[in-house]
Amino acid sequence: MTVTRGKLYTYAPNGWDVFDPKNAPKIAPGTVVRVMRKAPYGCPKQGTMNHYFIETVEGKFIGLVSRPSLTEMEG
Repeated sequence: MTVTRGKLYTYAPNGWDVFDPKNAPKIAPGTVVRVMRKAPYGCPKQGTMNHYFIETVEGKFIGLVSRPSLTEMEG
C-alpha cells in the first residue's frame, strides 16, 4: 500500500507500535488520523524506514507510526 500525505487513515497498532510502547502514540485503535504533509523540522522525511508522522483530523500532531499501522479509509 502506498501512503499519500494529507489523506485519512485508520490507526491500528501493528509491528513496532505494539511492541515498543514508548514510541507508539497514545491513541486508541480505530482512531481516524491524517498523514502529515511534511515531517516536523529536523526530522527525517516521511516514509524513511517505513514510518510516517500523523496528526488528528483537526491538525494536532500525534507522533510517528509505522506504515503497517495505517489502514486506508474507504470512500
